[in-house]
Amino acid sequence: MDKLLQKVRELNRRVQILDGYDDTSEECLKLLESVKEIKFLISERKKILQNNQMIIEDRMQLVNRLRTLQTRMAYMNVNYPRGVIIFEDDRSPDRVDSVEVPSENATISQNNYTSPQPEADRTTLTVPTPKPRGDLQISVSYVSNLEFQNVPPYMKGRLKVTDVNKFIDAYNNTLTQKYELLKRPKNTIKVKSELDKFINWKSQMNSDTAGLHFCTSDDFFTESGIKFGKKEFSLVTVLRHTKRIREIRNKKVVYYVACF
Repeated sequence: MDKLLQKVRELNRRVQILDGYDDTSEECLKLLESVKEIKFLISERKKILQNNQMIIEDRMQLVNRLRTLQTRMAYMNVNYPRGVIIFEDDRSPDRVDSVEVPSENATISQNNYTSPQPEADRTTLTVPTPKPRGDLQISVSYVSNLEFQNVPPYMKGRLKVTDVNKFIDAYNNTLTQKYELLKRPKNTIKVKSELDKFINWKSQMNSDTAGLHFCTSDDFFTESGIKFGKKEFSLVTVLRHTKRIREIRNKKVVYYVACF
């Protein structure tokens, strides 16, 4: 009887061990399923990252193409005269129908496109630089097309070389009228407005401005009728870059000094 009970106990233990083993196997299967799901999710995330990387590369290529087009448009805006570049909605009588536009699939080569660098054979398409005026006693030289091309785009914005040279005309005219008045003896000036300007200009002459030809923004308005705004300050920046003028600051007043 004791032997039989002992066998029953052993069998009971074996049953308990087998039951425990079954529970562990189920837990392992669940863990394996979780690992498979995690691996699947990781592979999906990798695919998404690869797709995003391809999208970023495509966008970068598009940005580079846009920058190239911007450079070409800036070059054409400076060098091509009006009437050569035609837009689809242009209905003006001056429209030139003989301009050939390359096809969209045309290969860009040196035959149909050149980099935006100054070339001798493009002089016929550029705006001619005005000749120096002989009726002005004081004048700075005009800005040539080549100089204007070398001005950074952020500095000139939408300005054209003709805008710059018109501003130089106004600057030269202002200087000429100012120093013609300063050459006159004070006792010969009878008009009060001219006398006030004479006294004001004399007061601006000091050790910093001795021997220099300069004017202020107020002089532009009184002598040439130009009131300074955003465009005029941009023009001044271009003239400073091309070494036509330089600035001397005296407290709140800025003197625009001619560079000959």
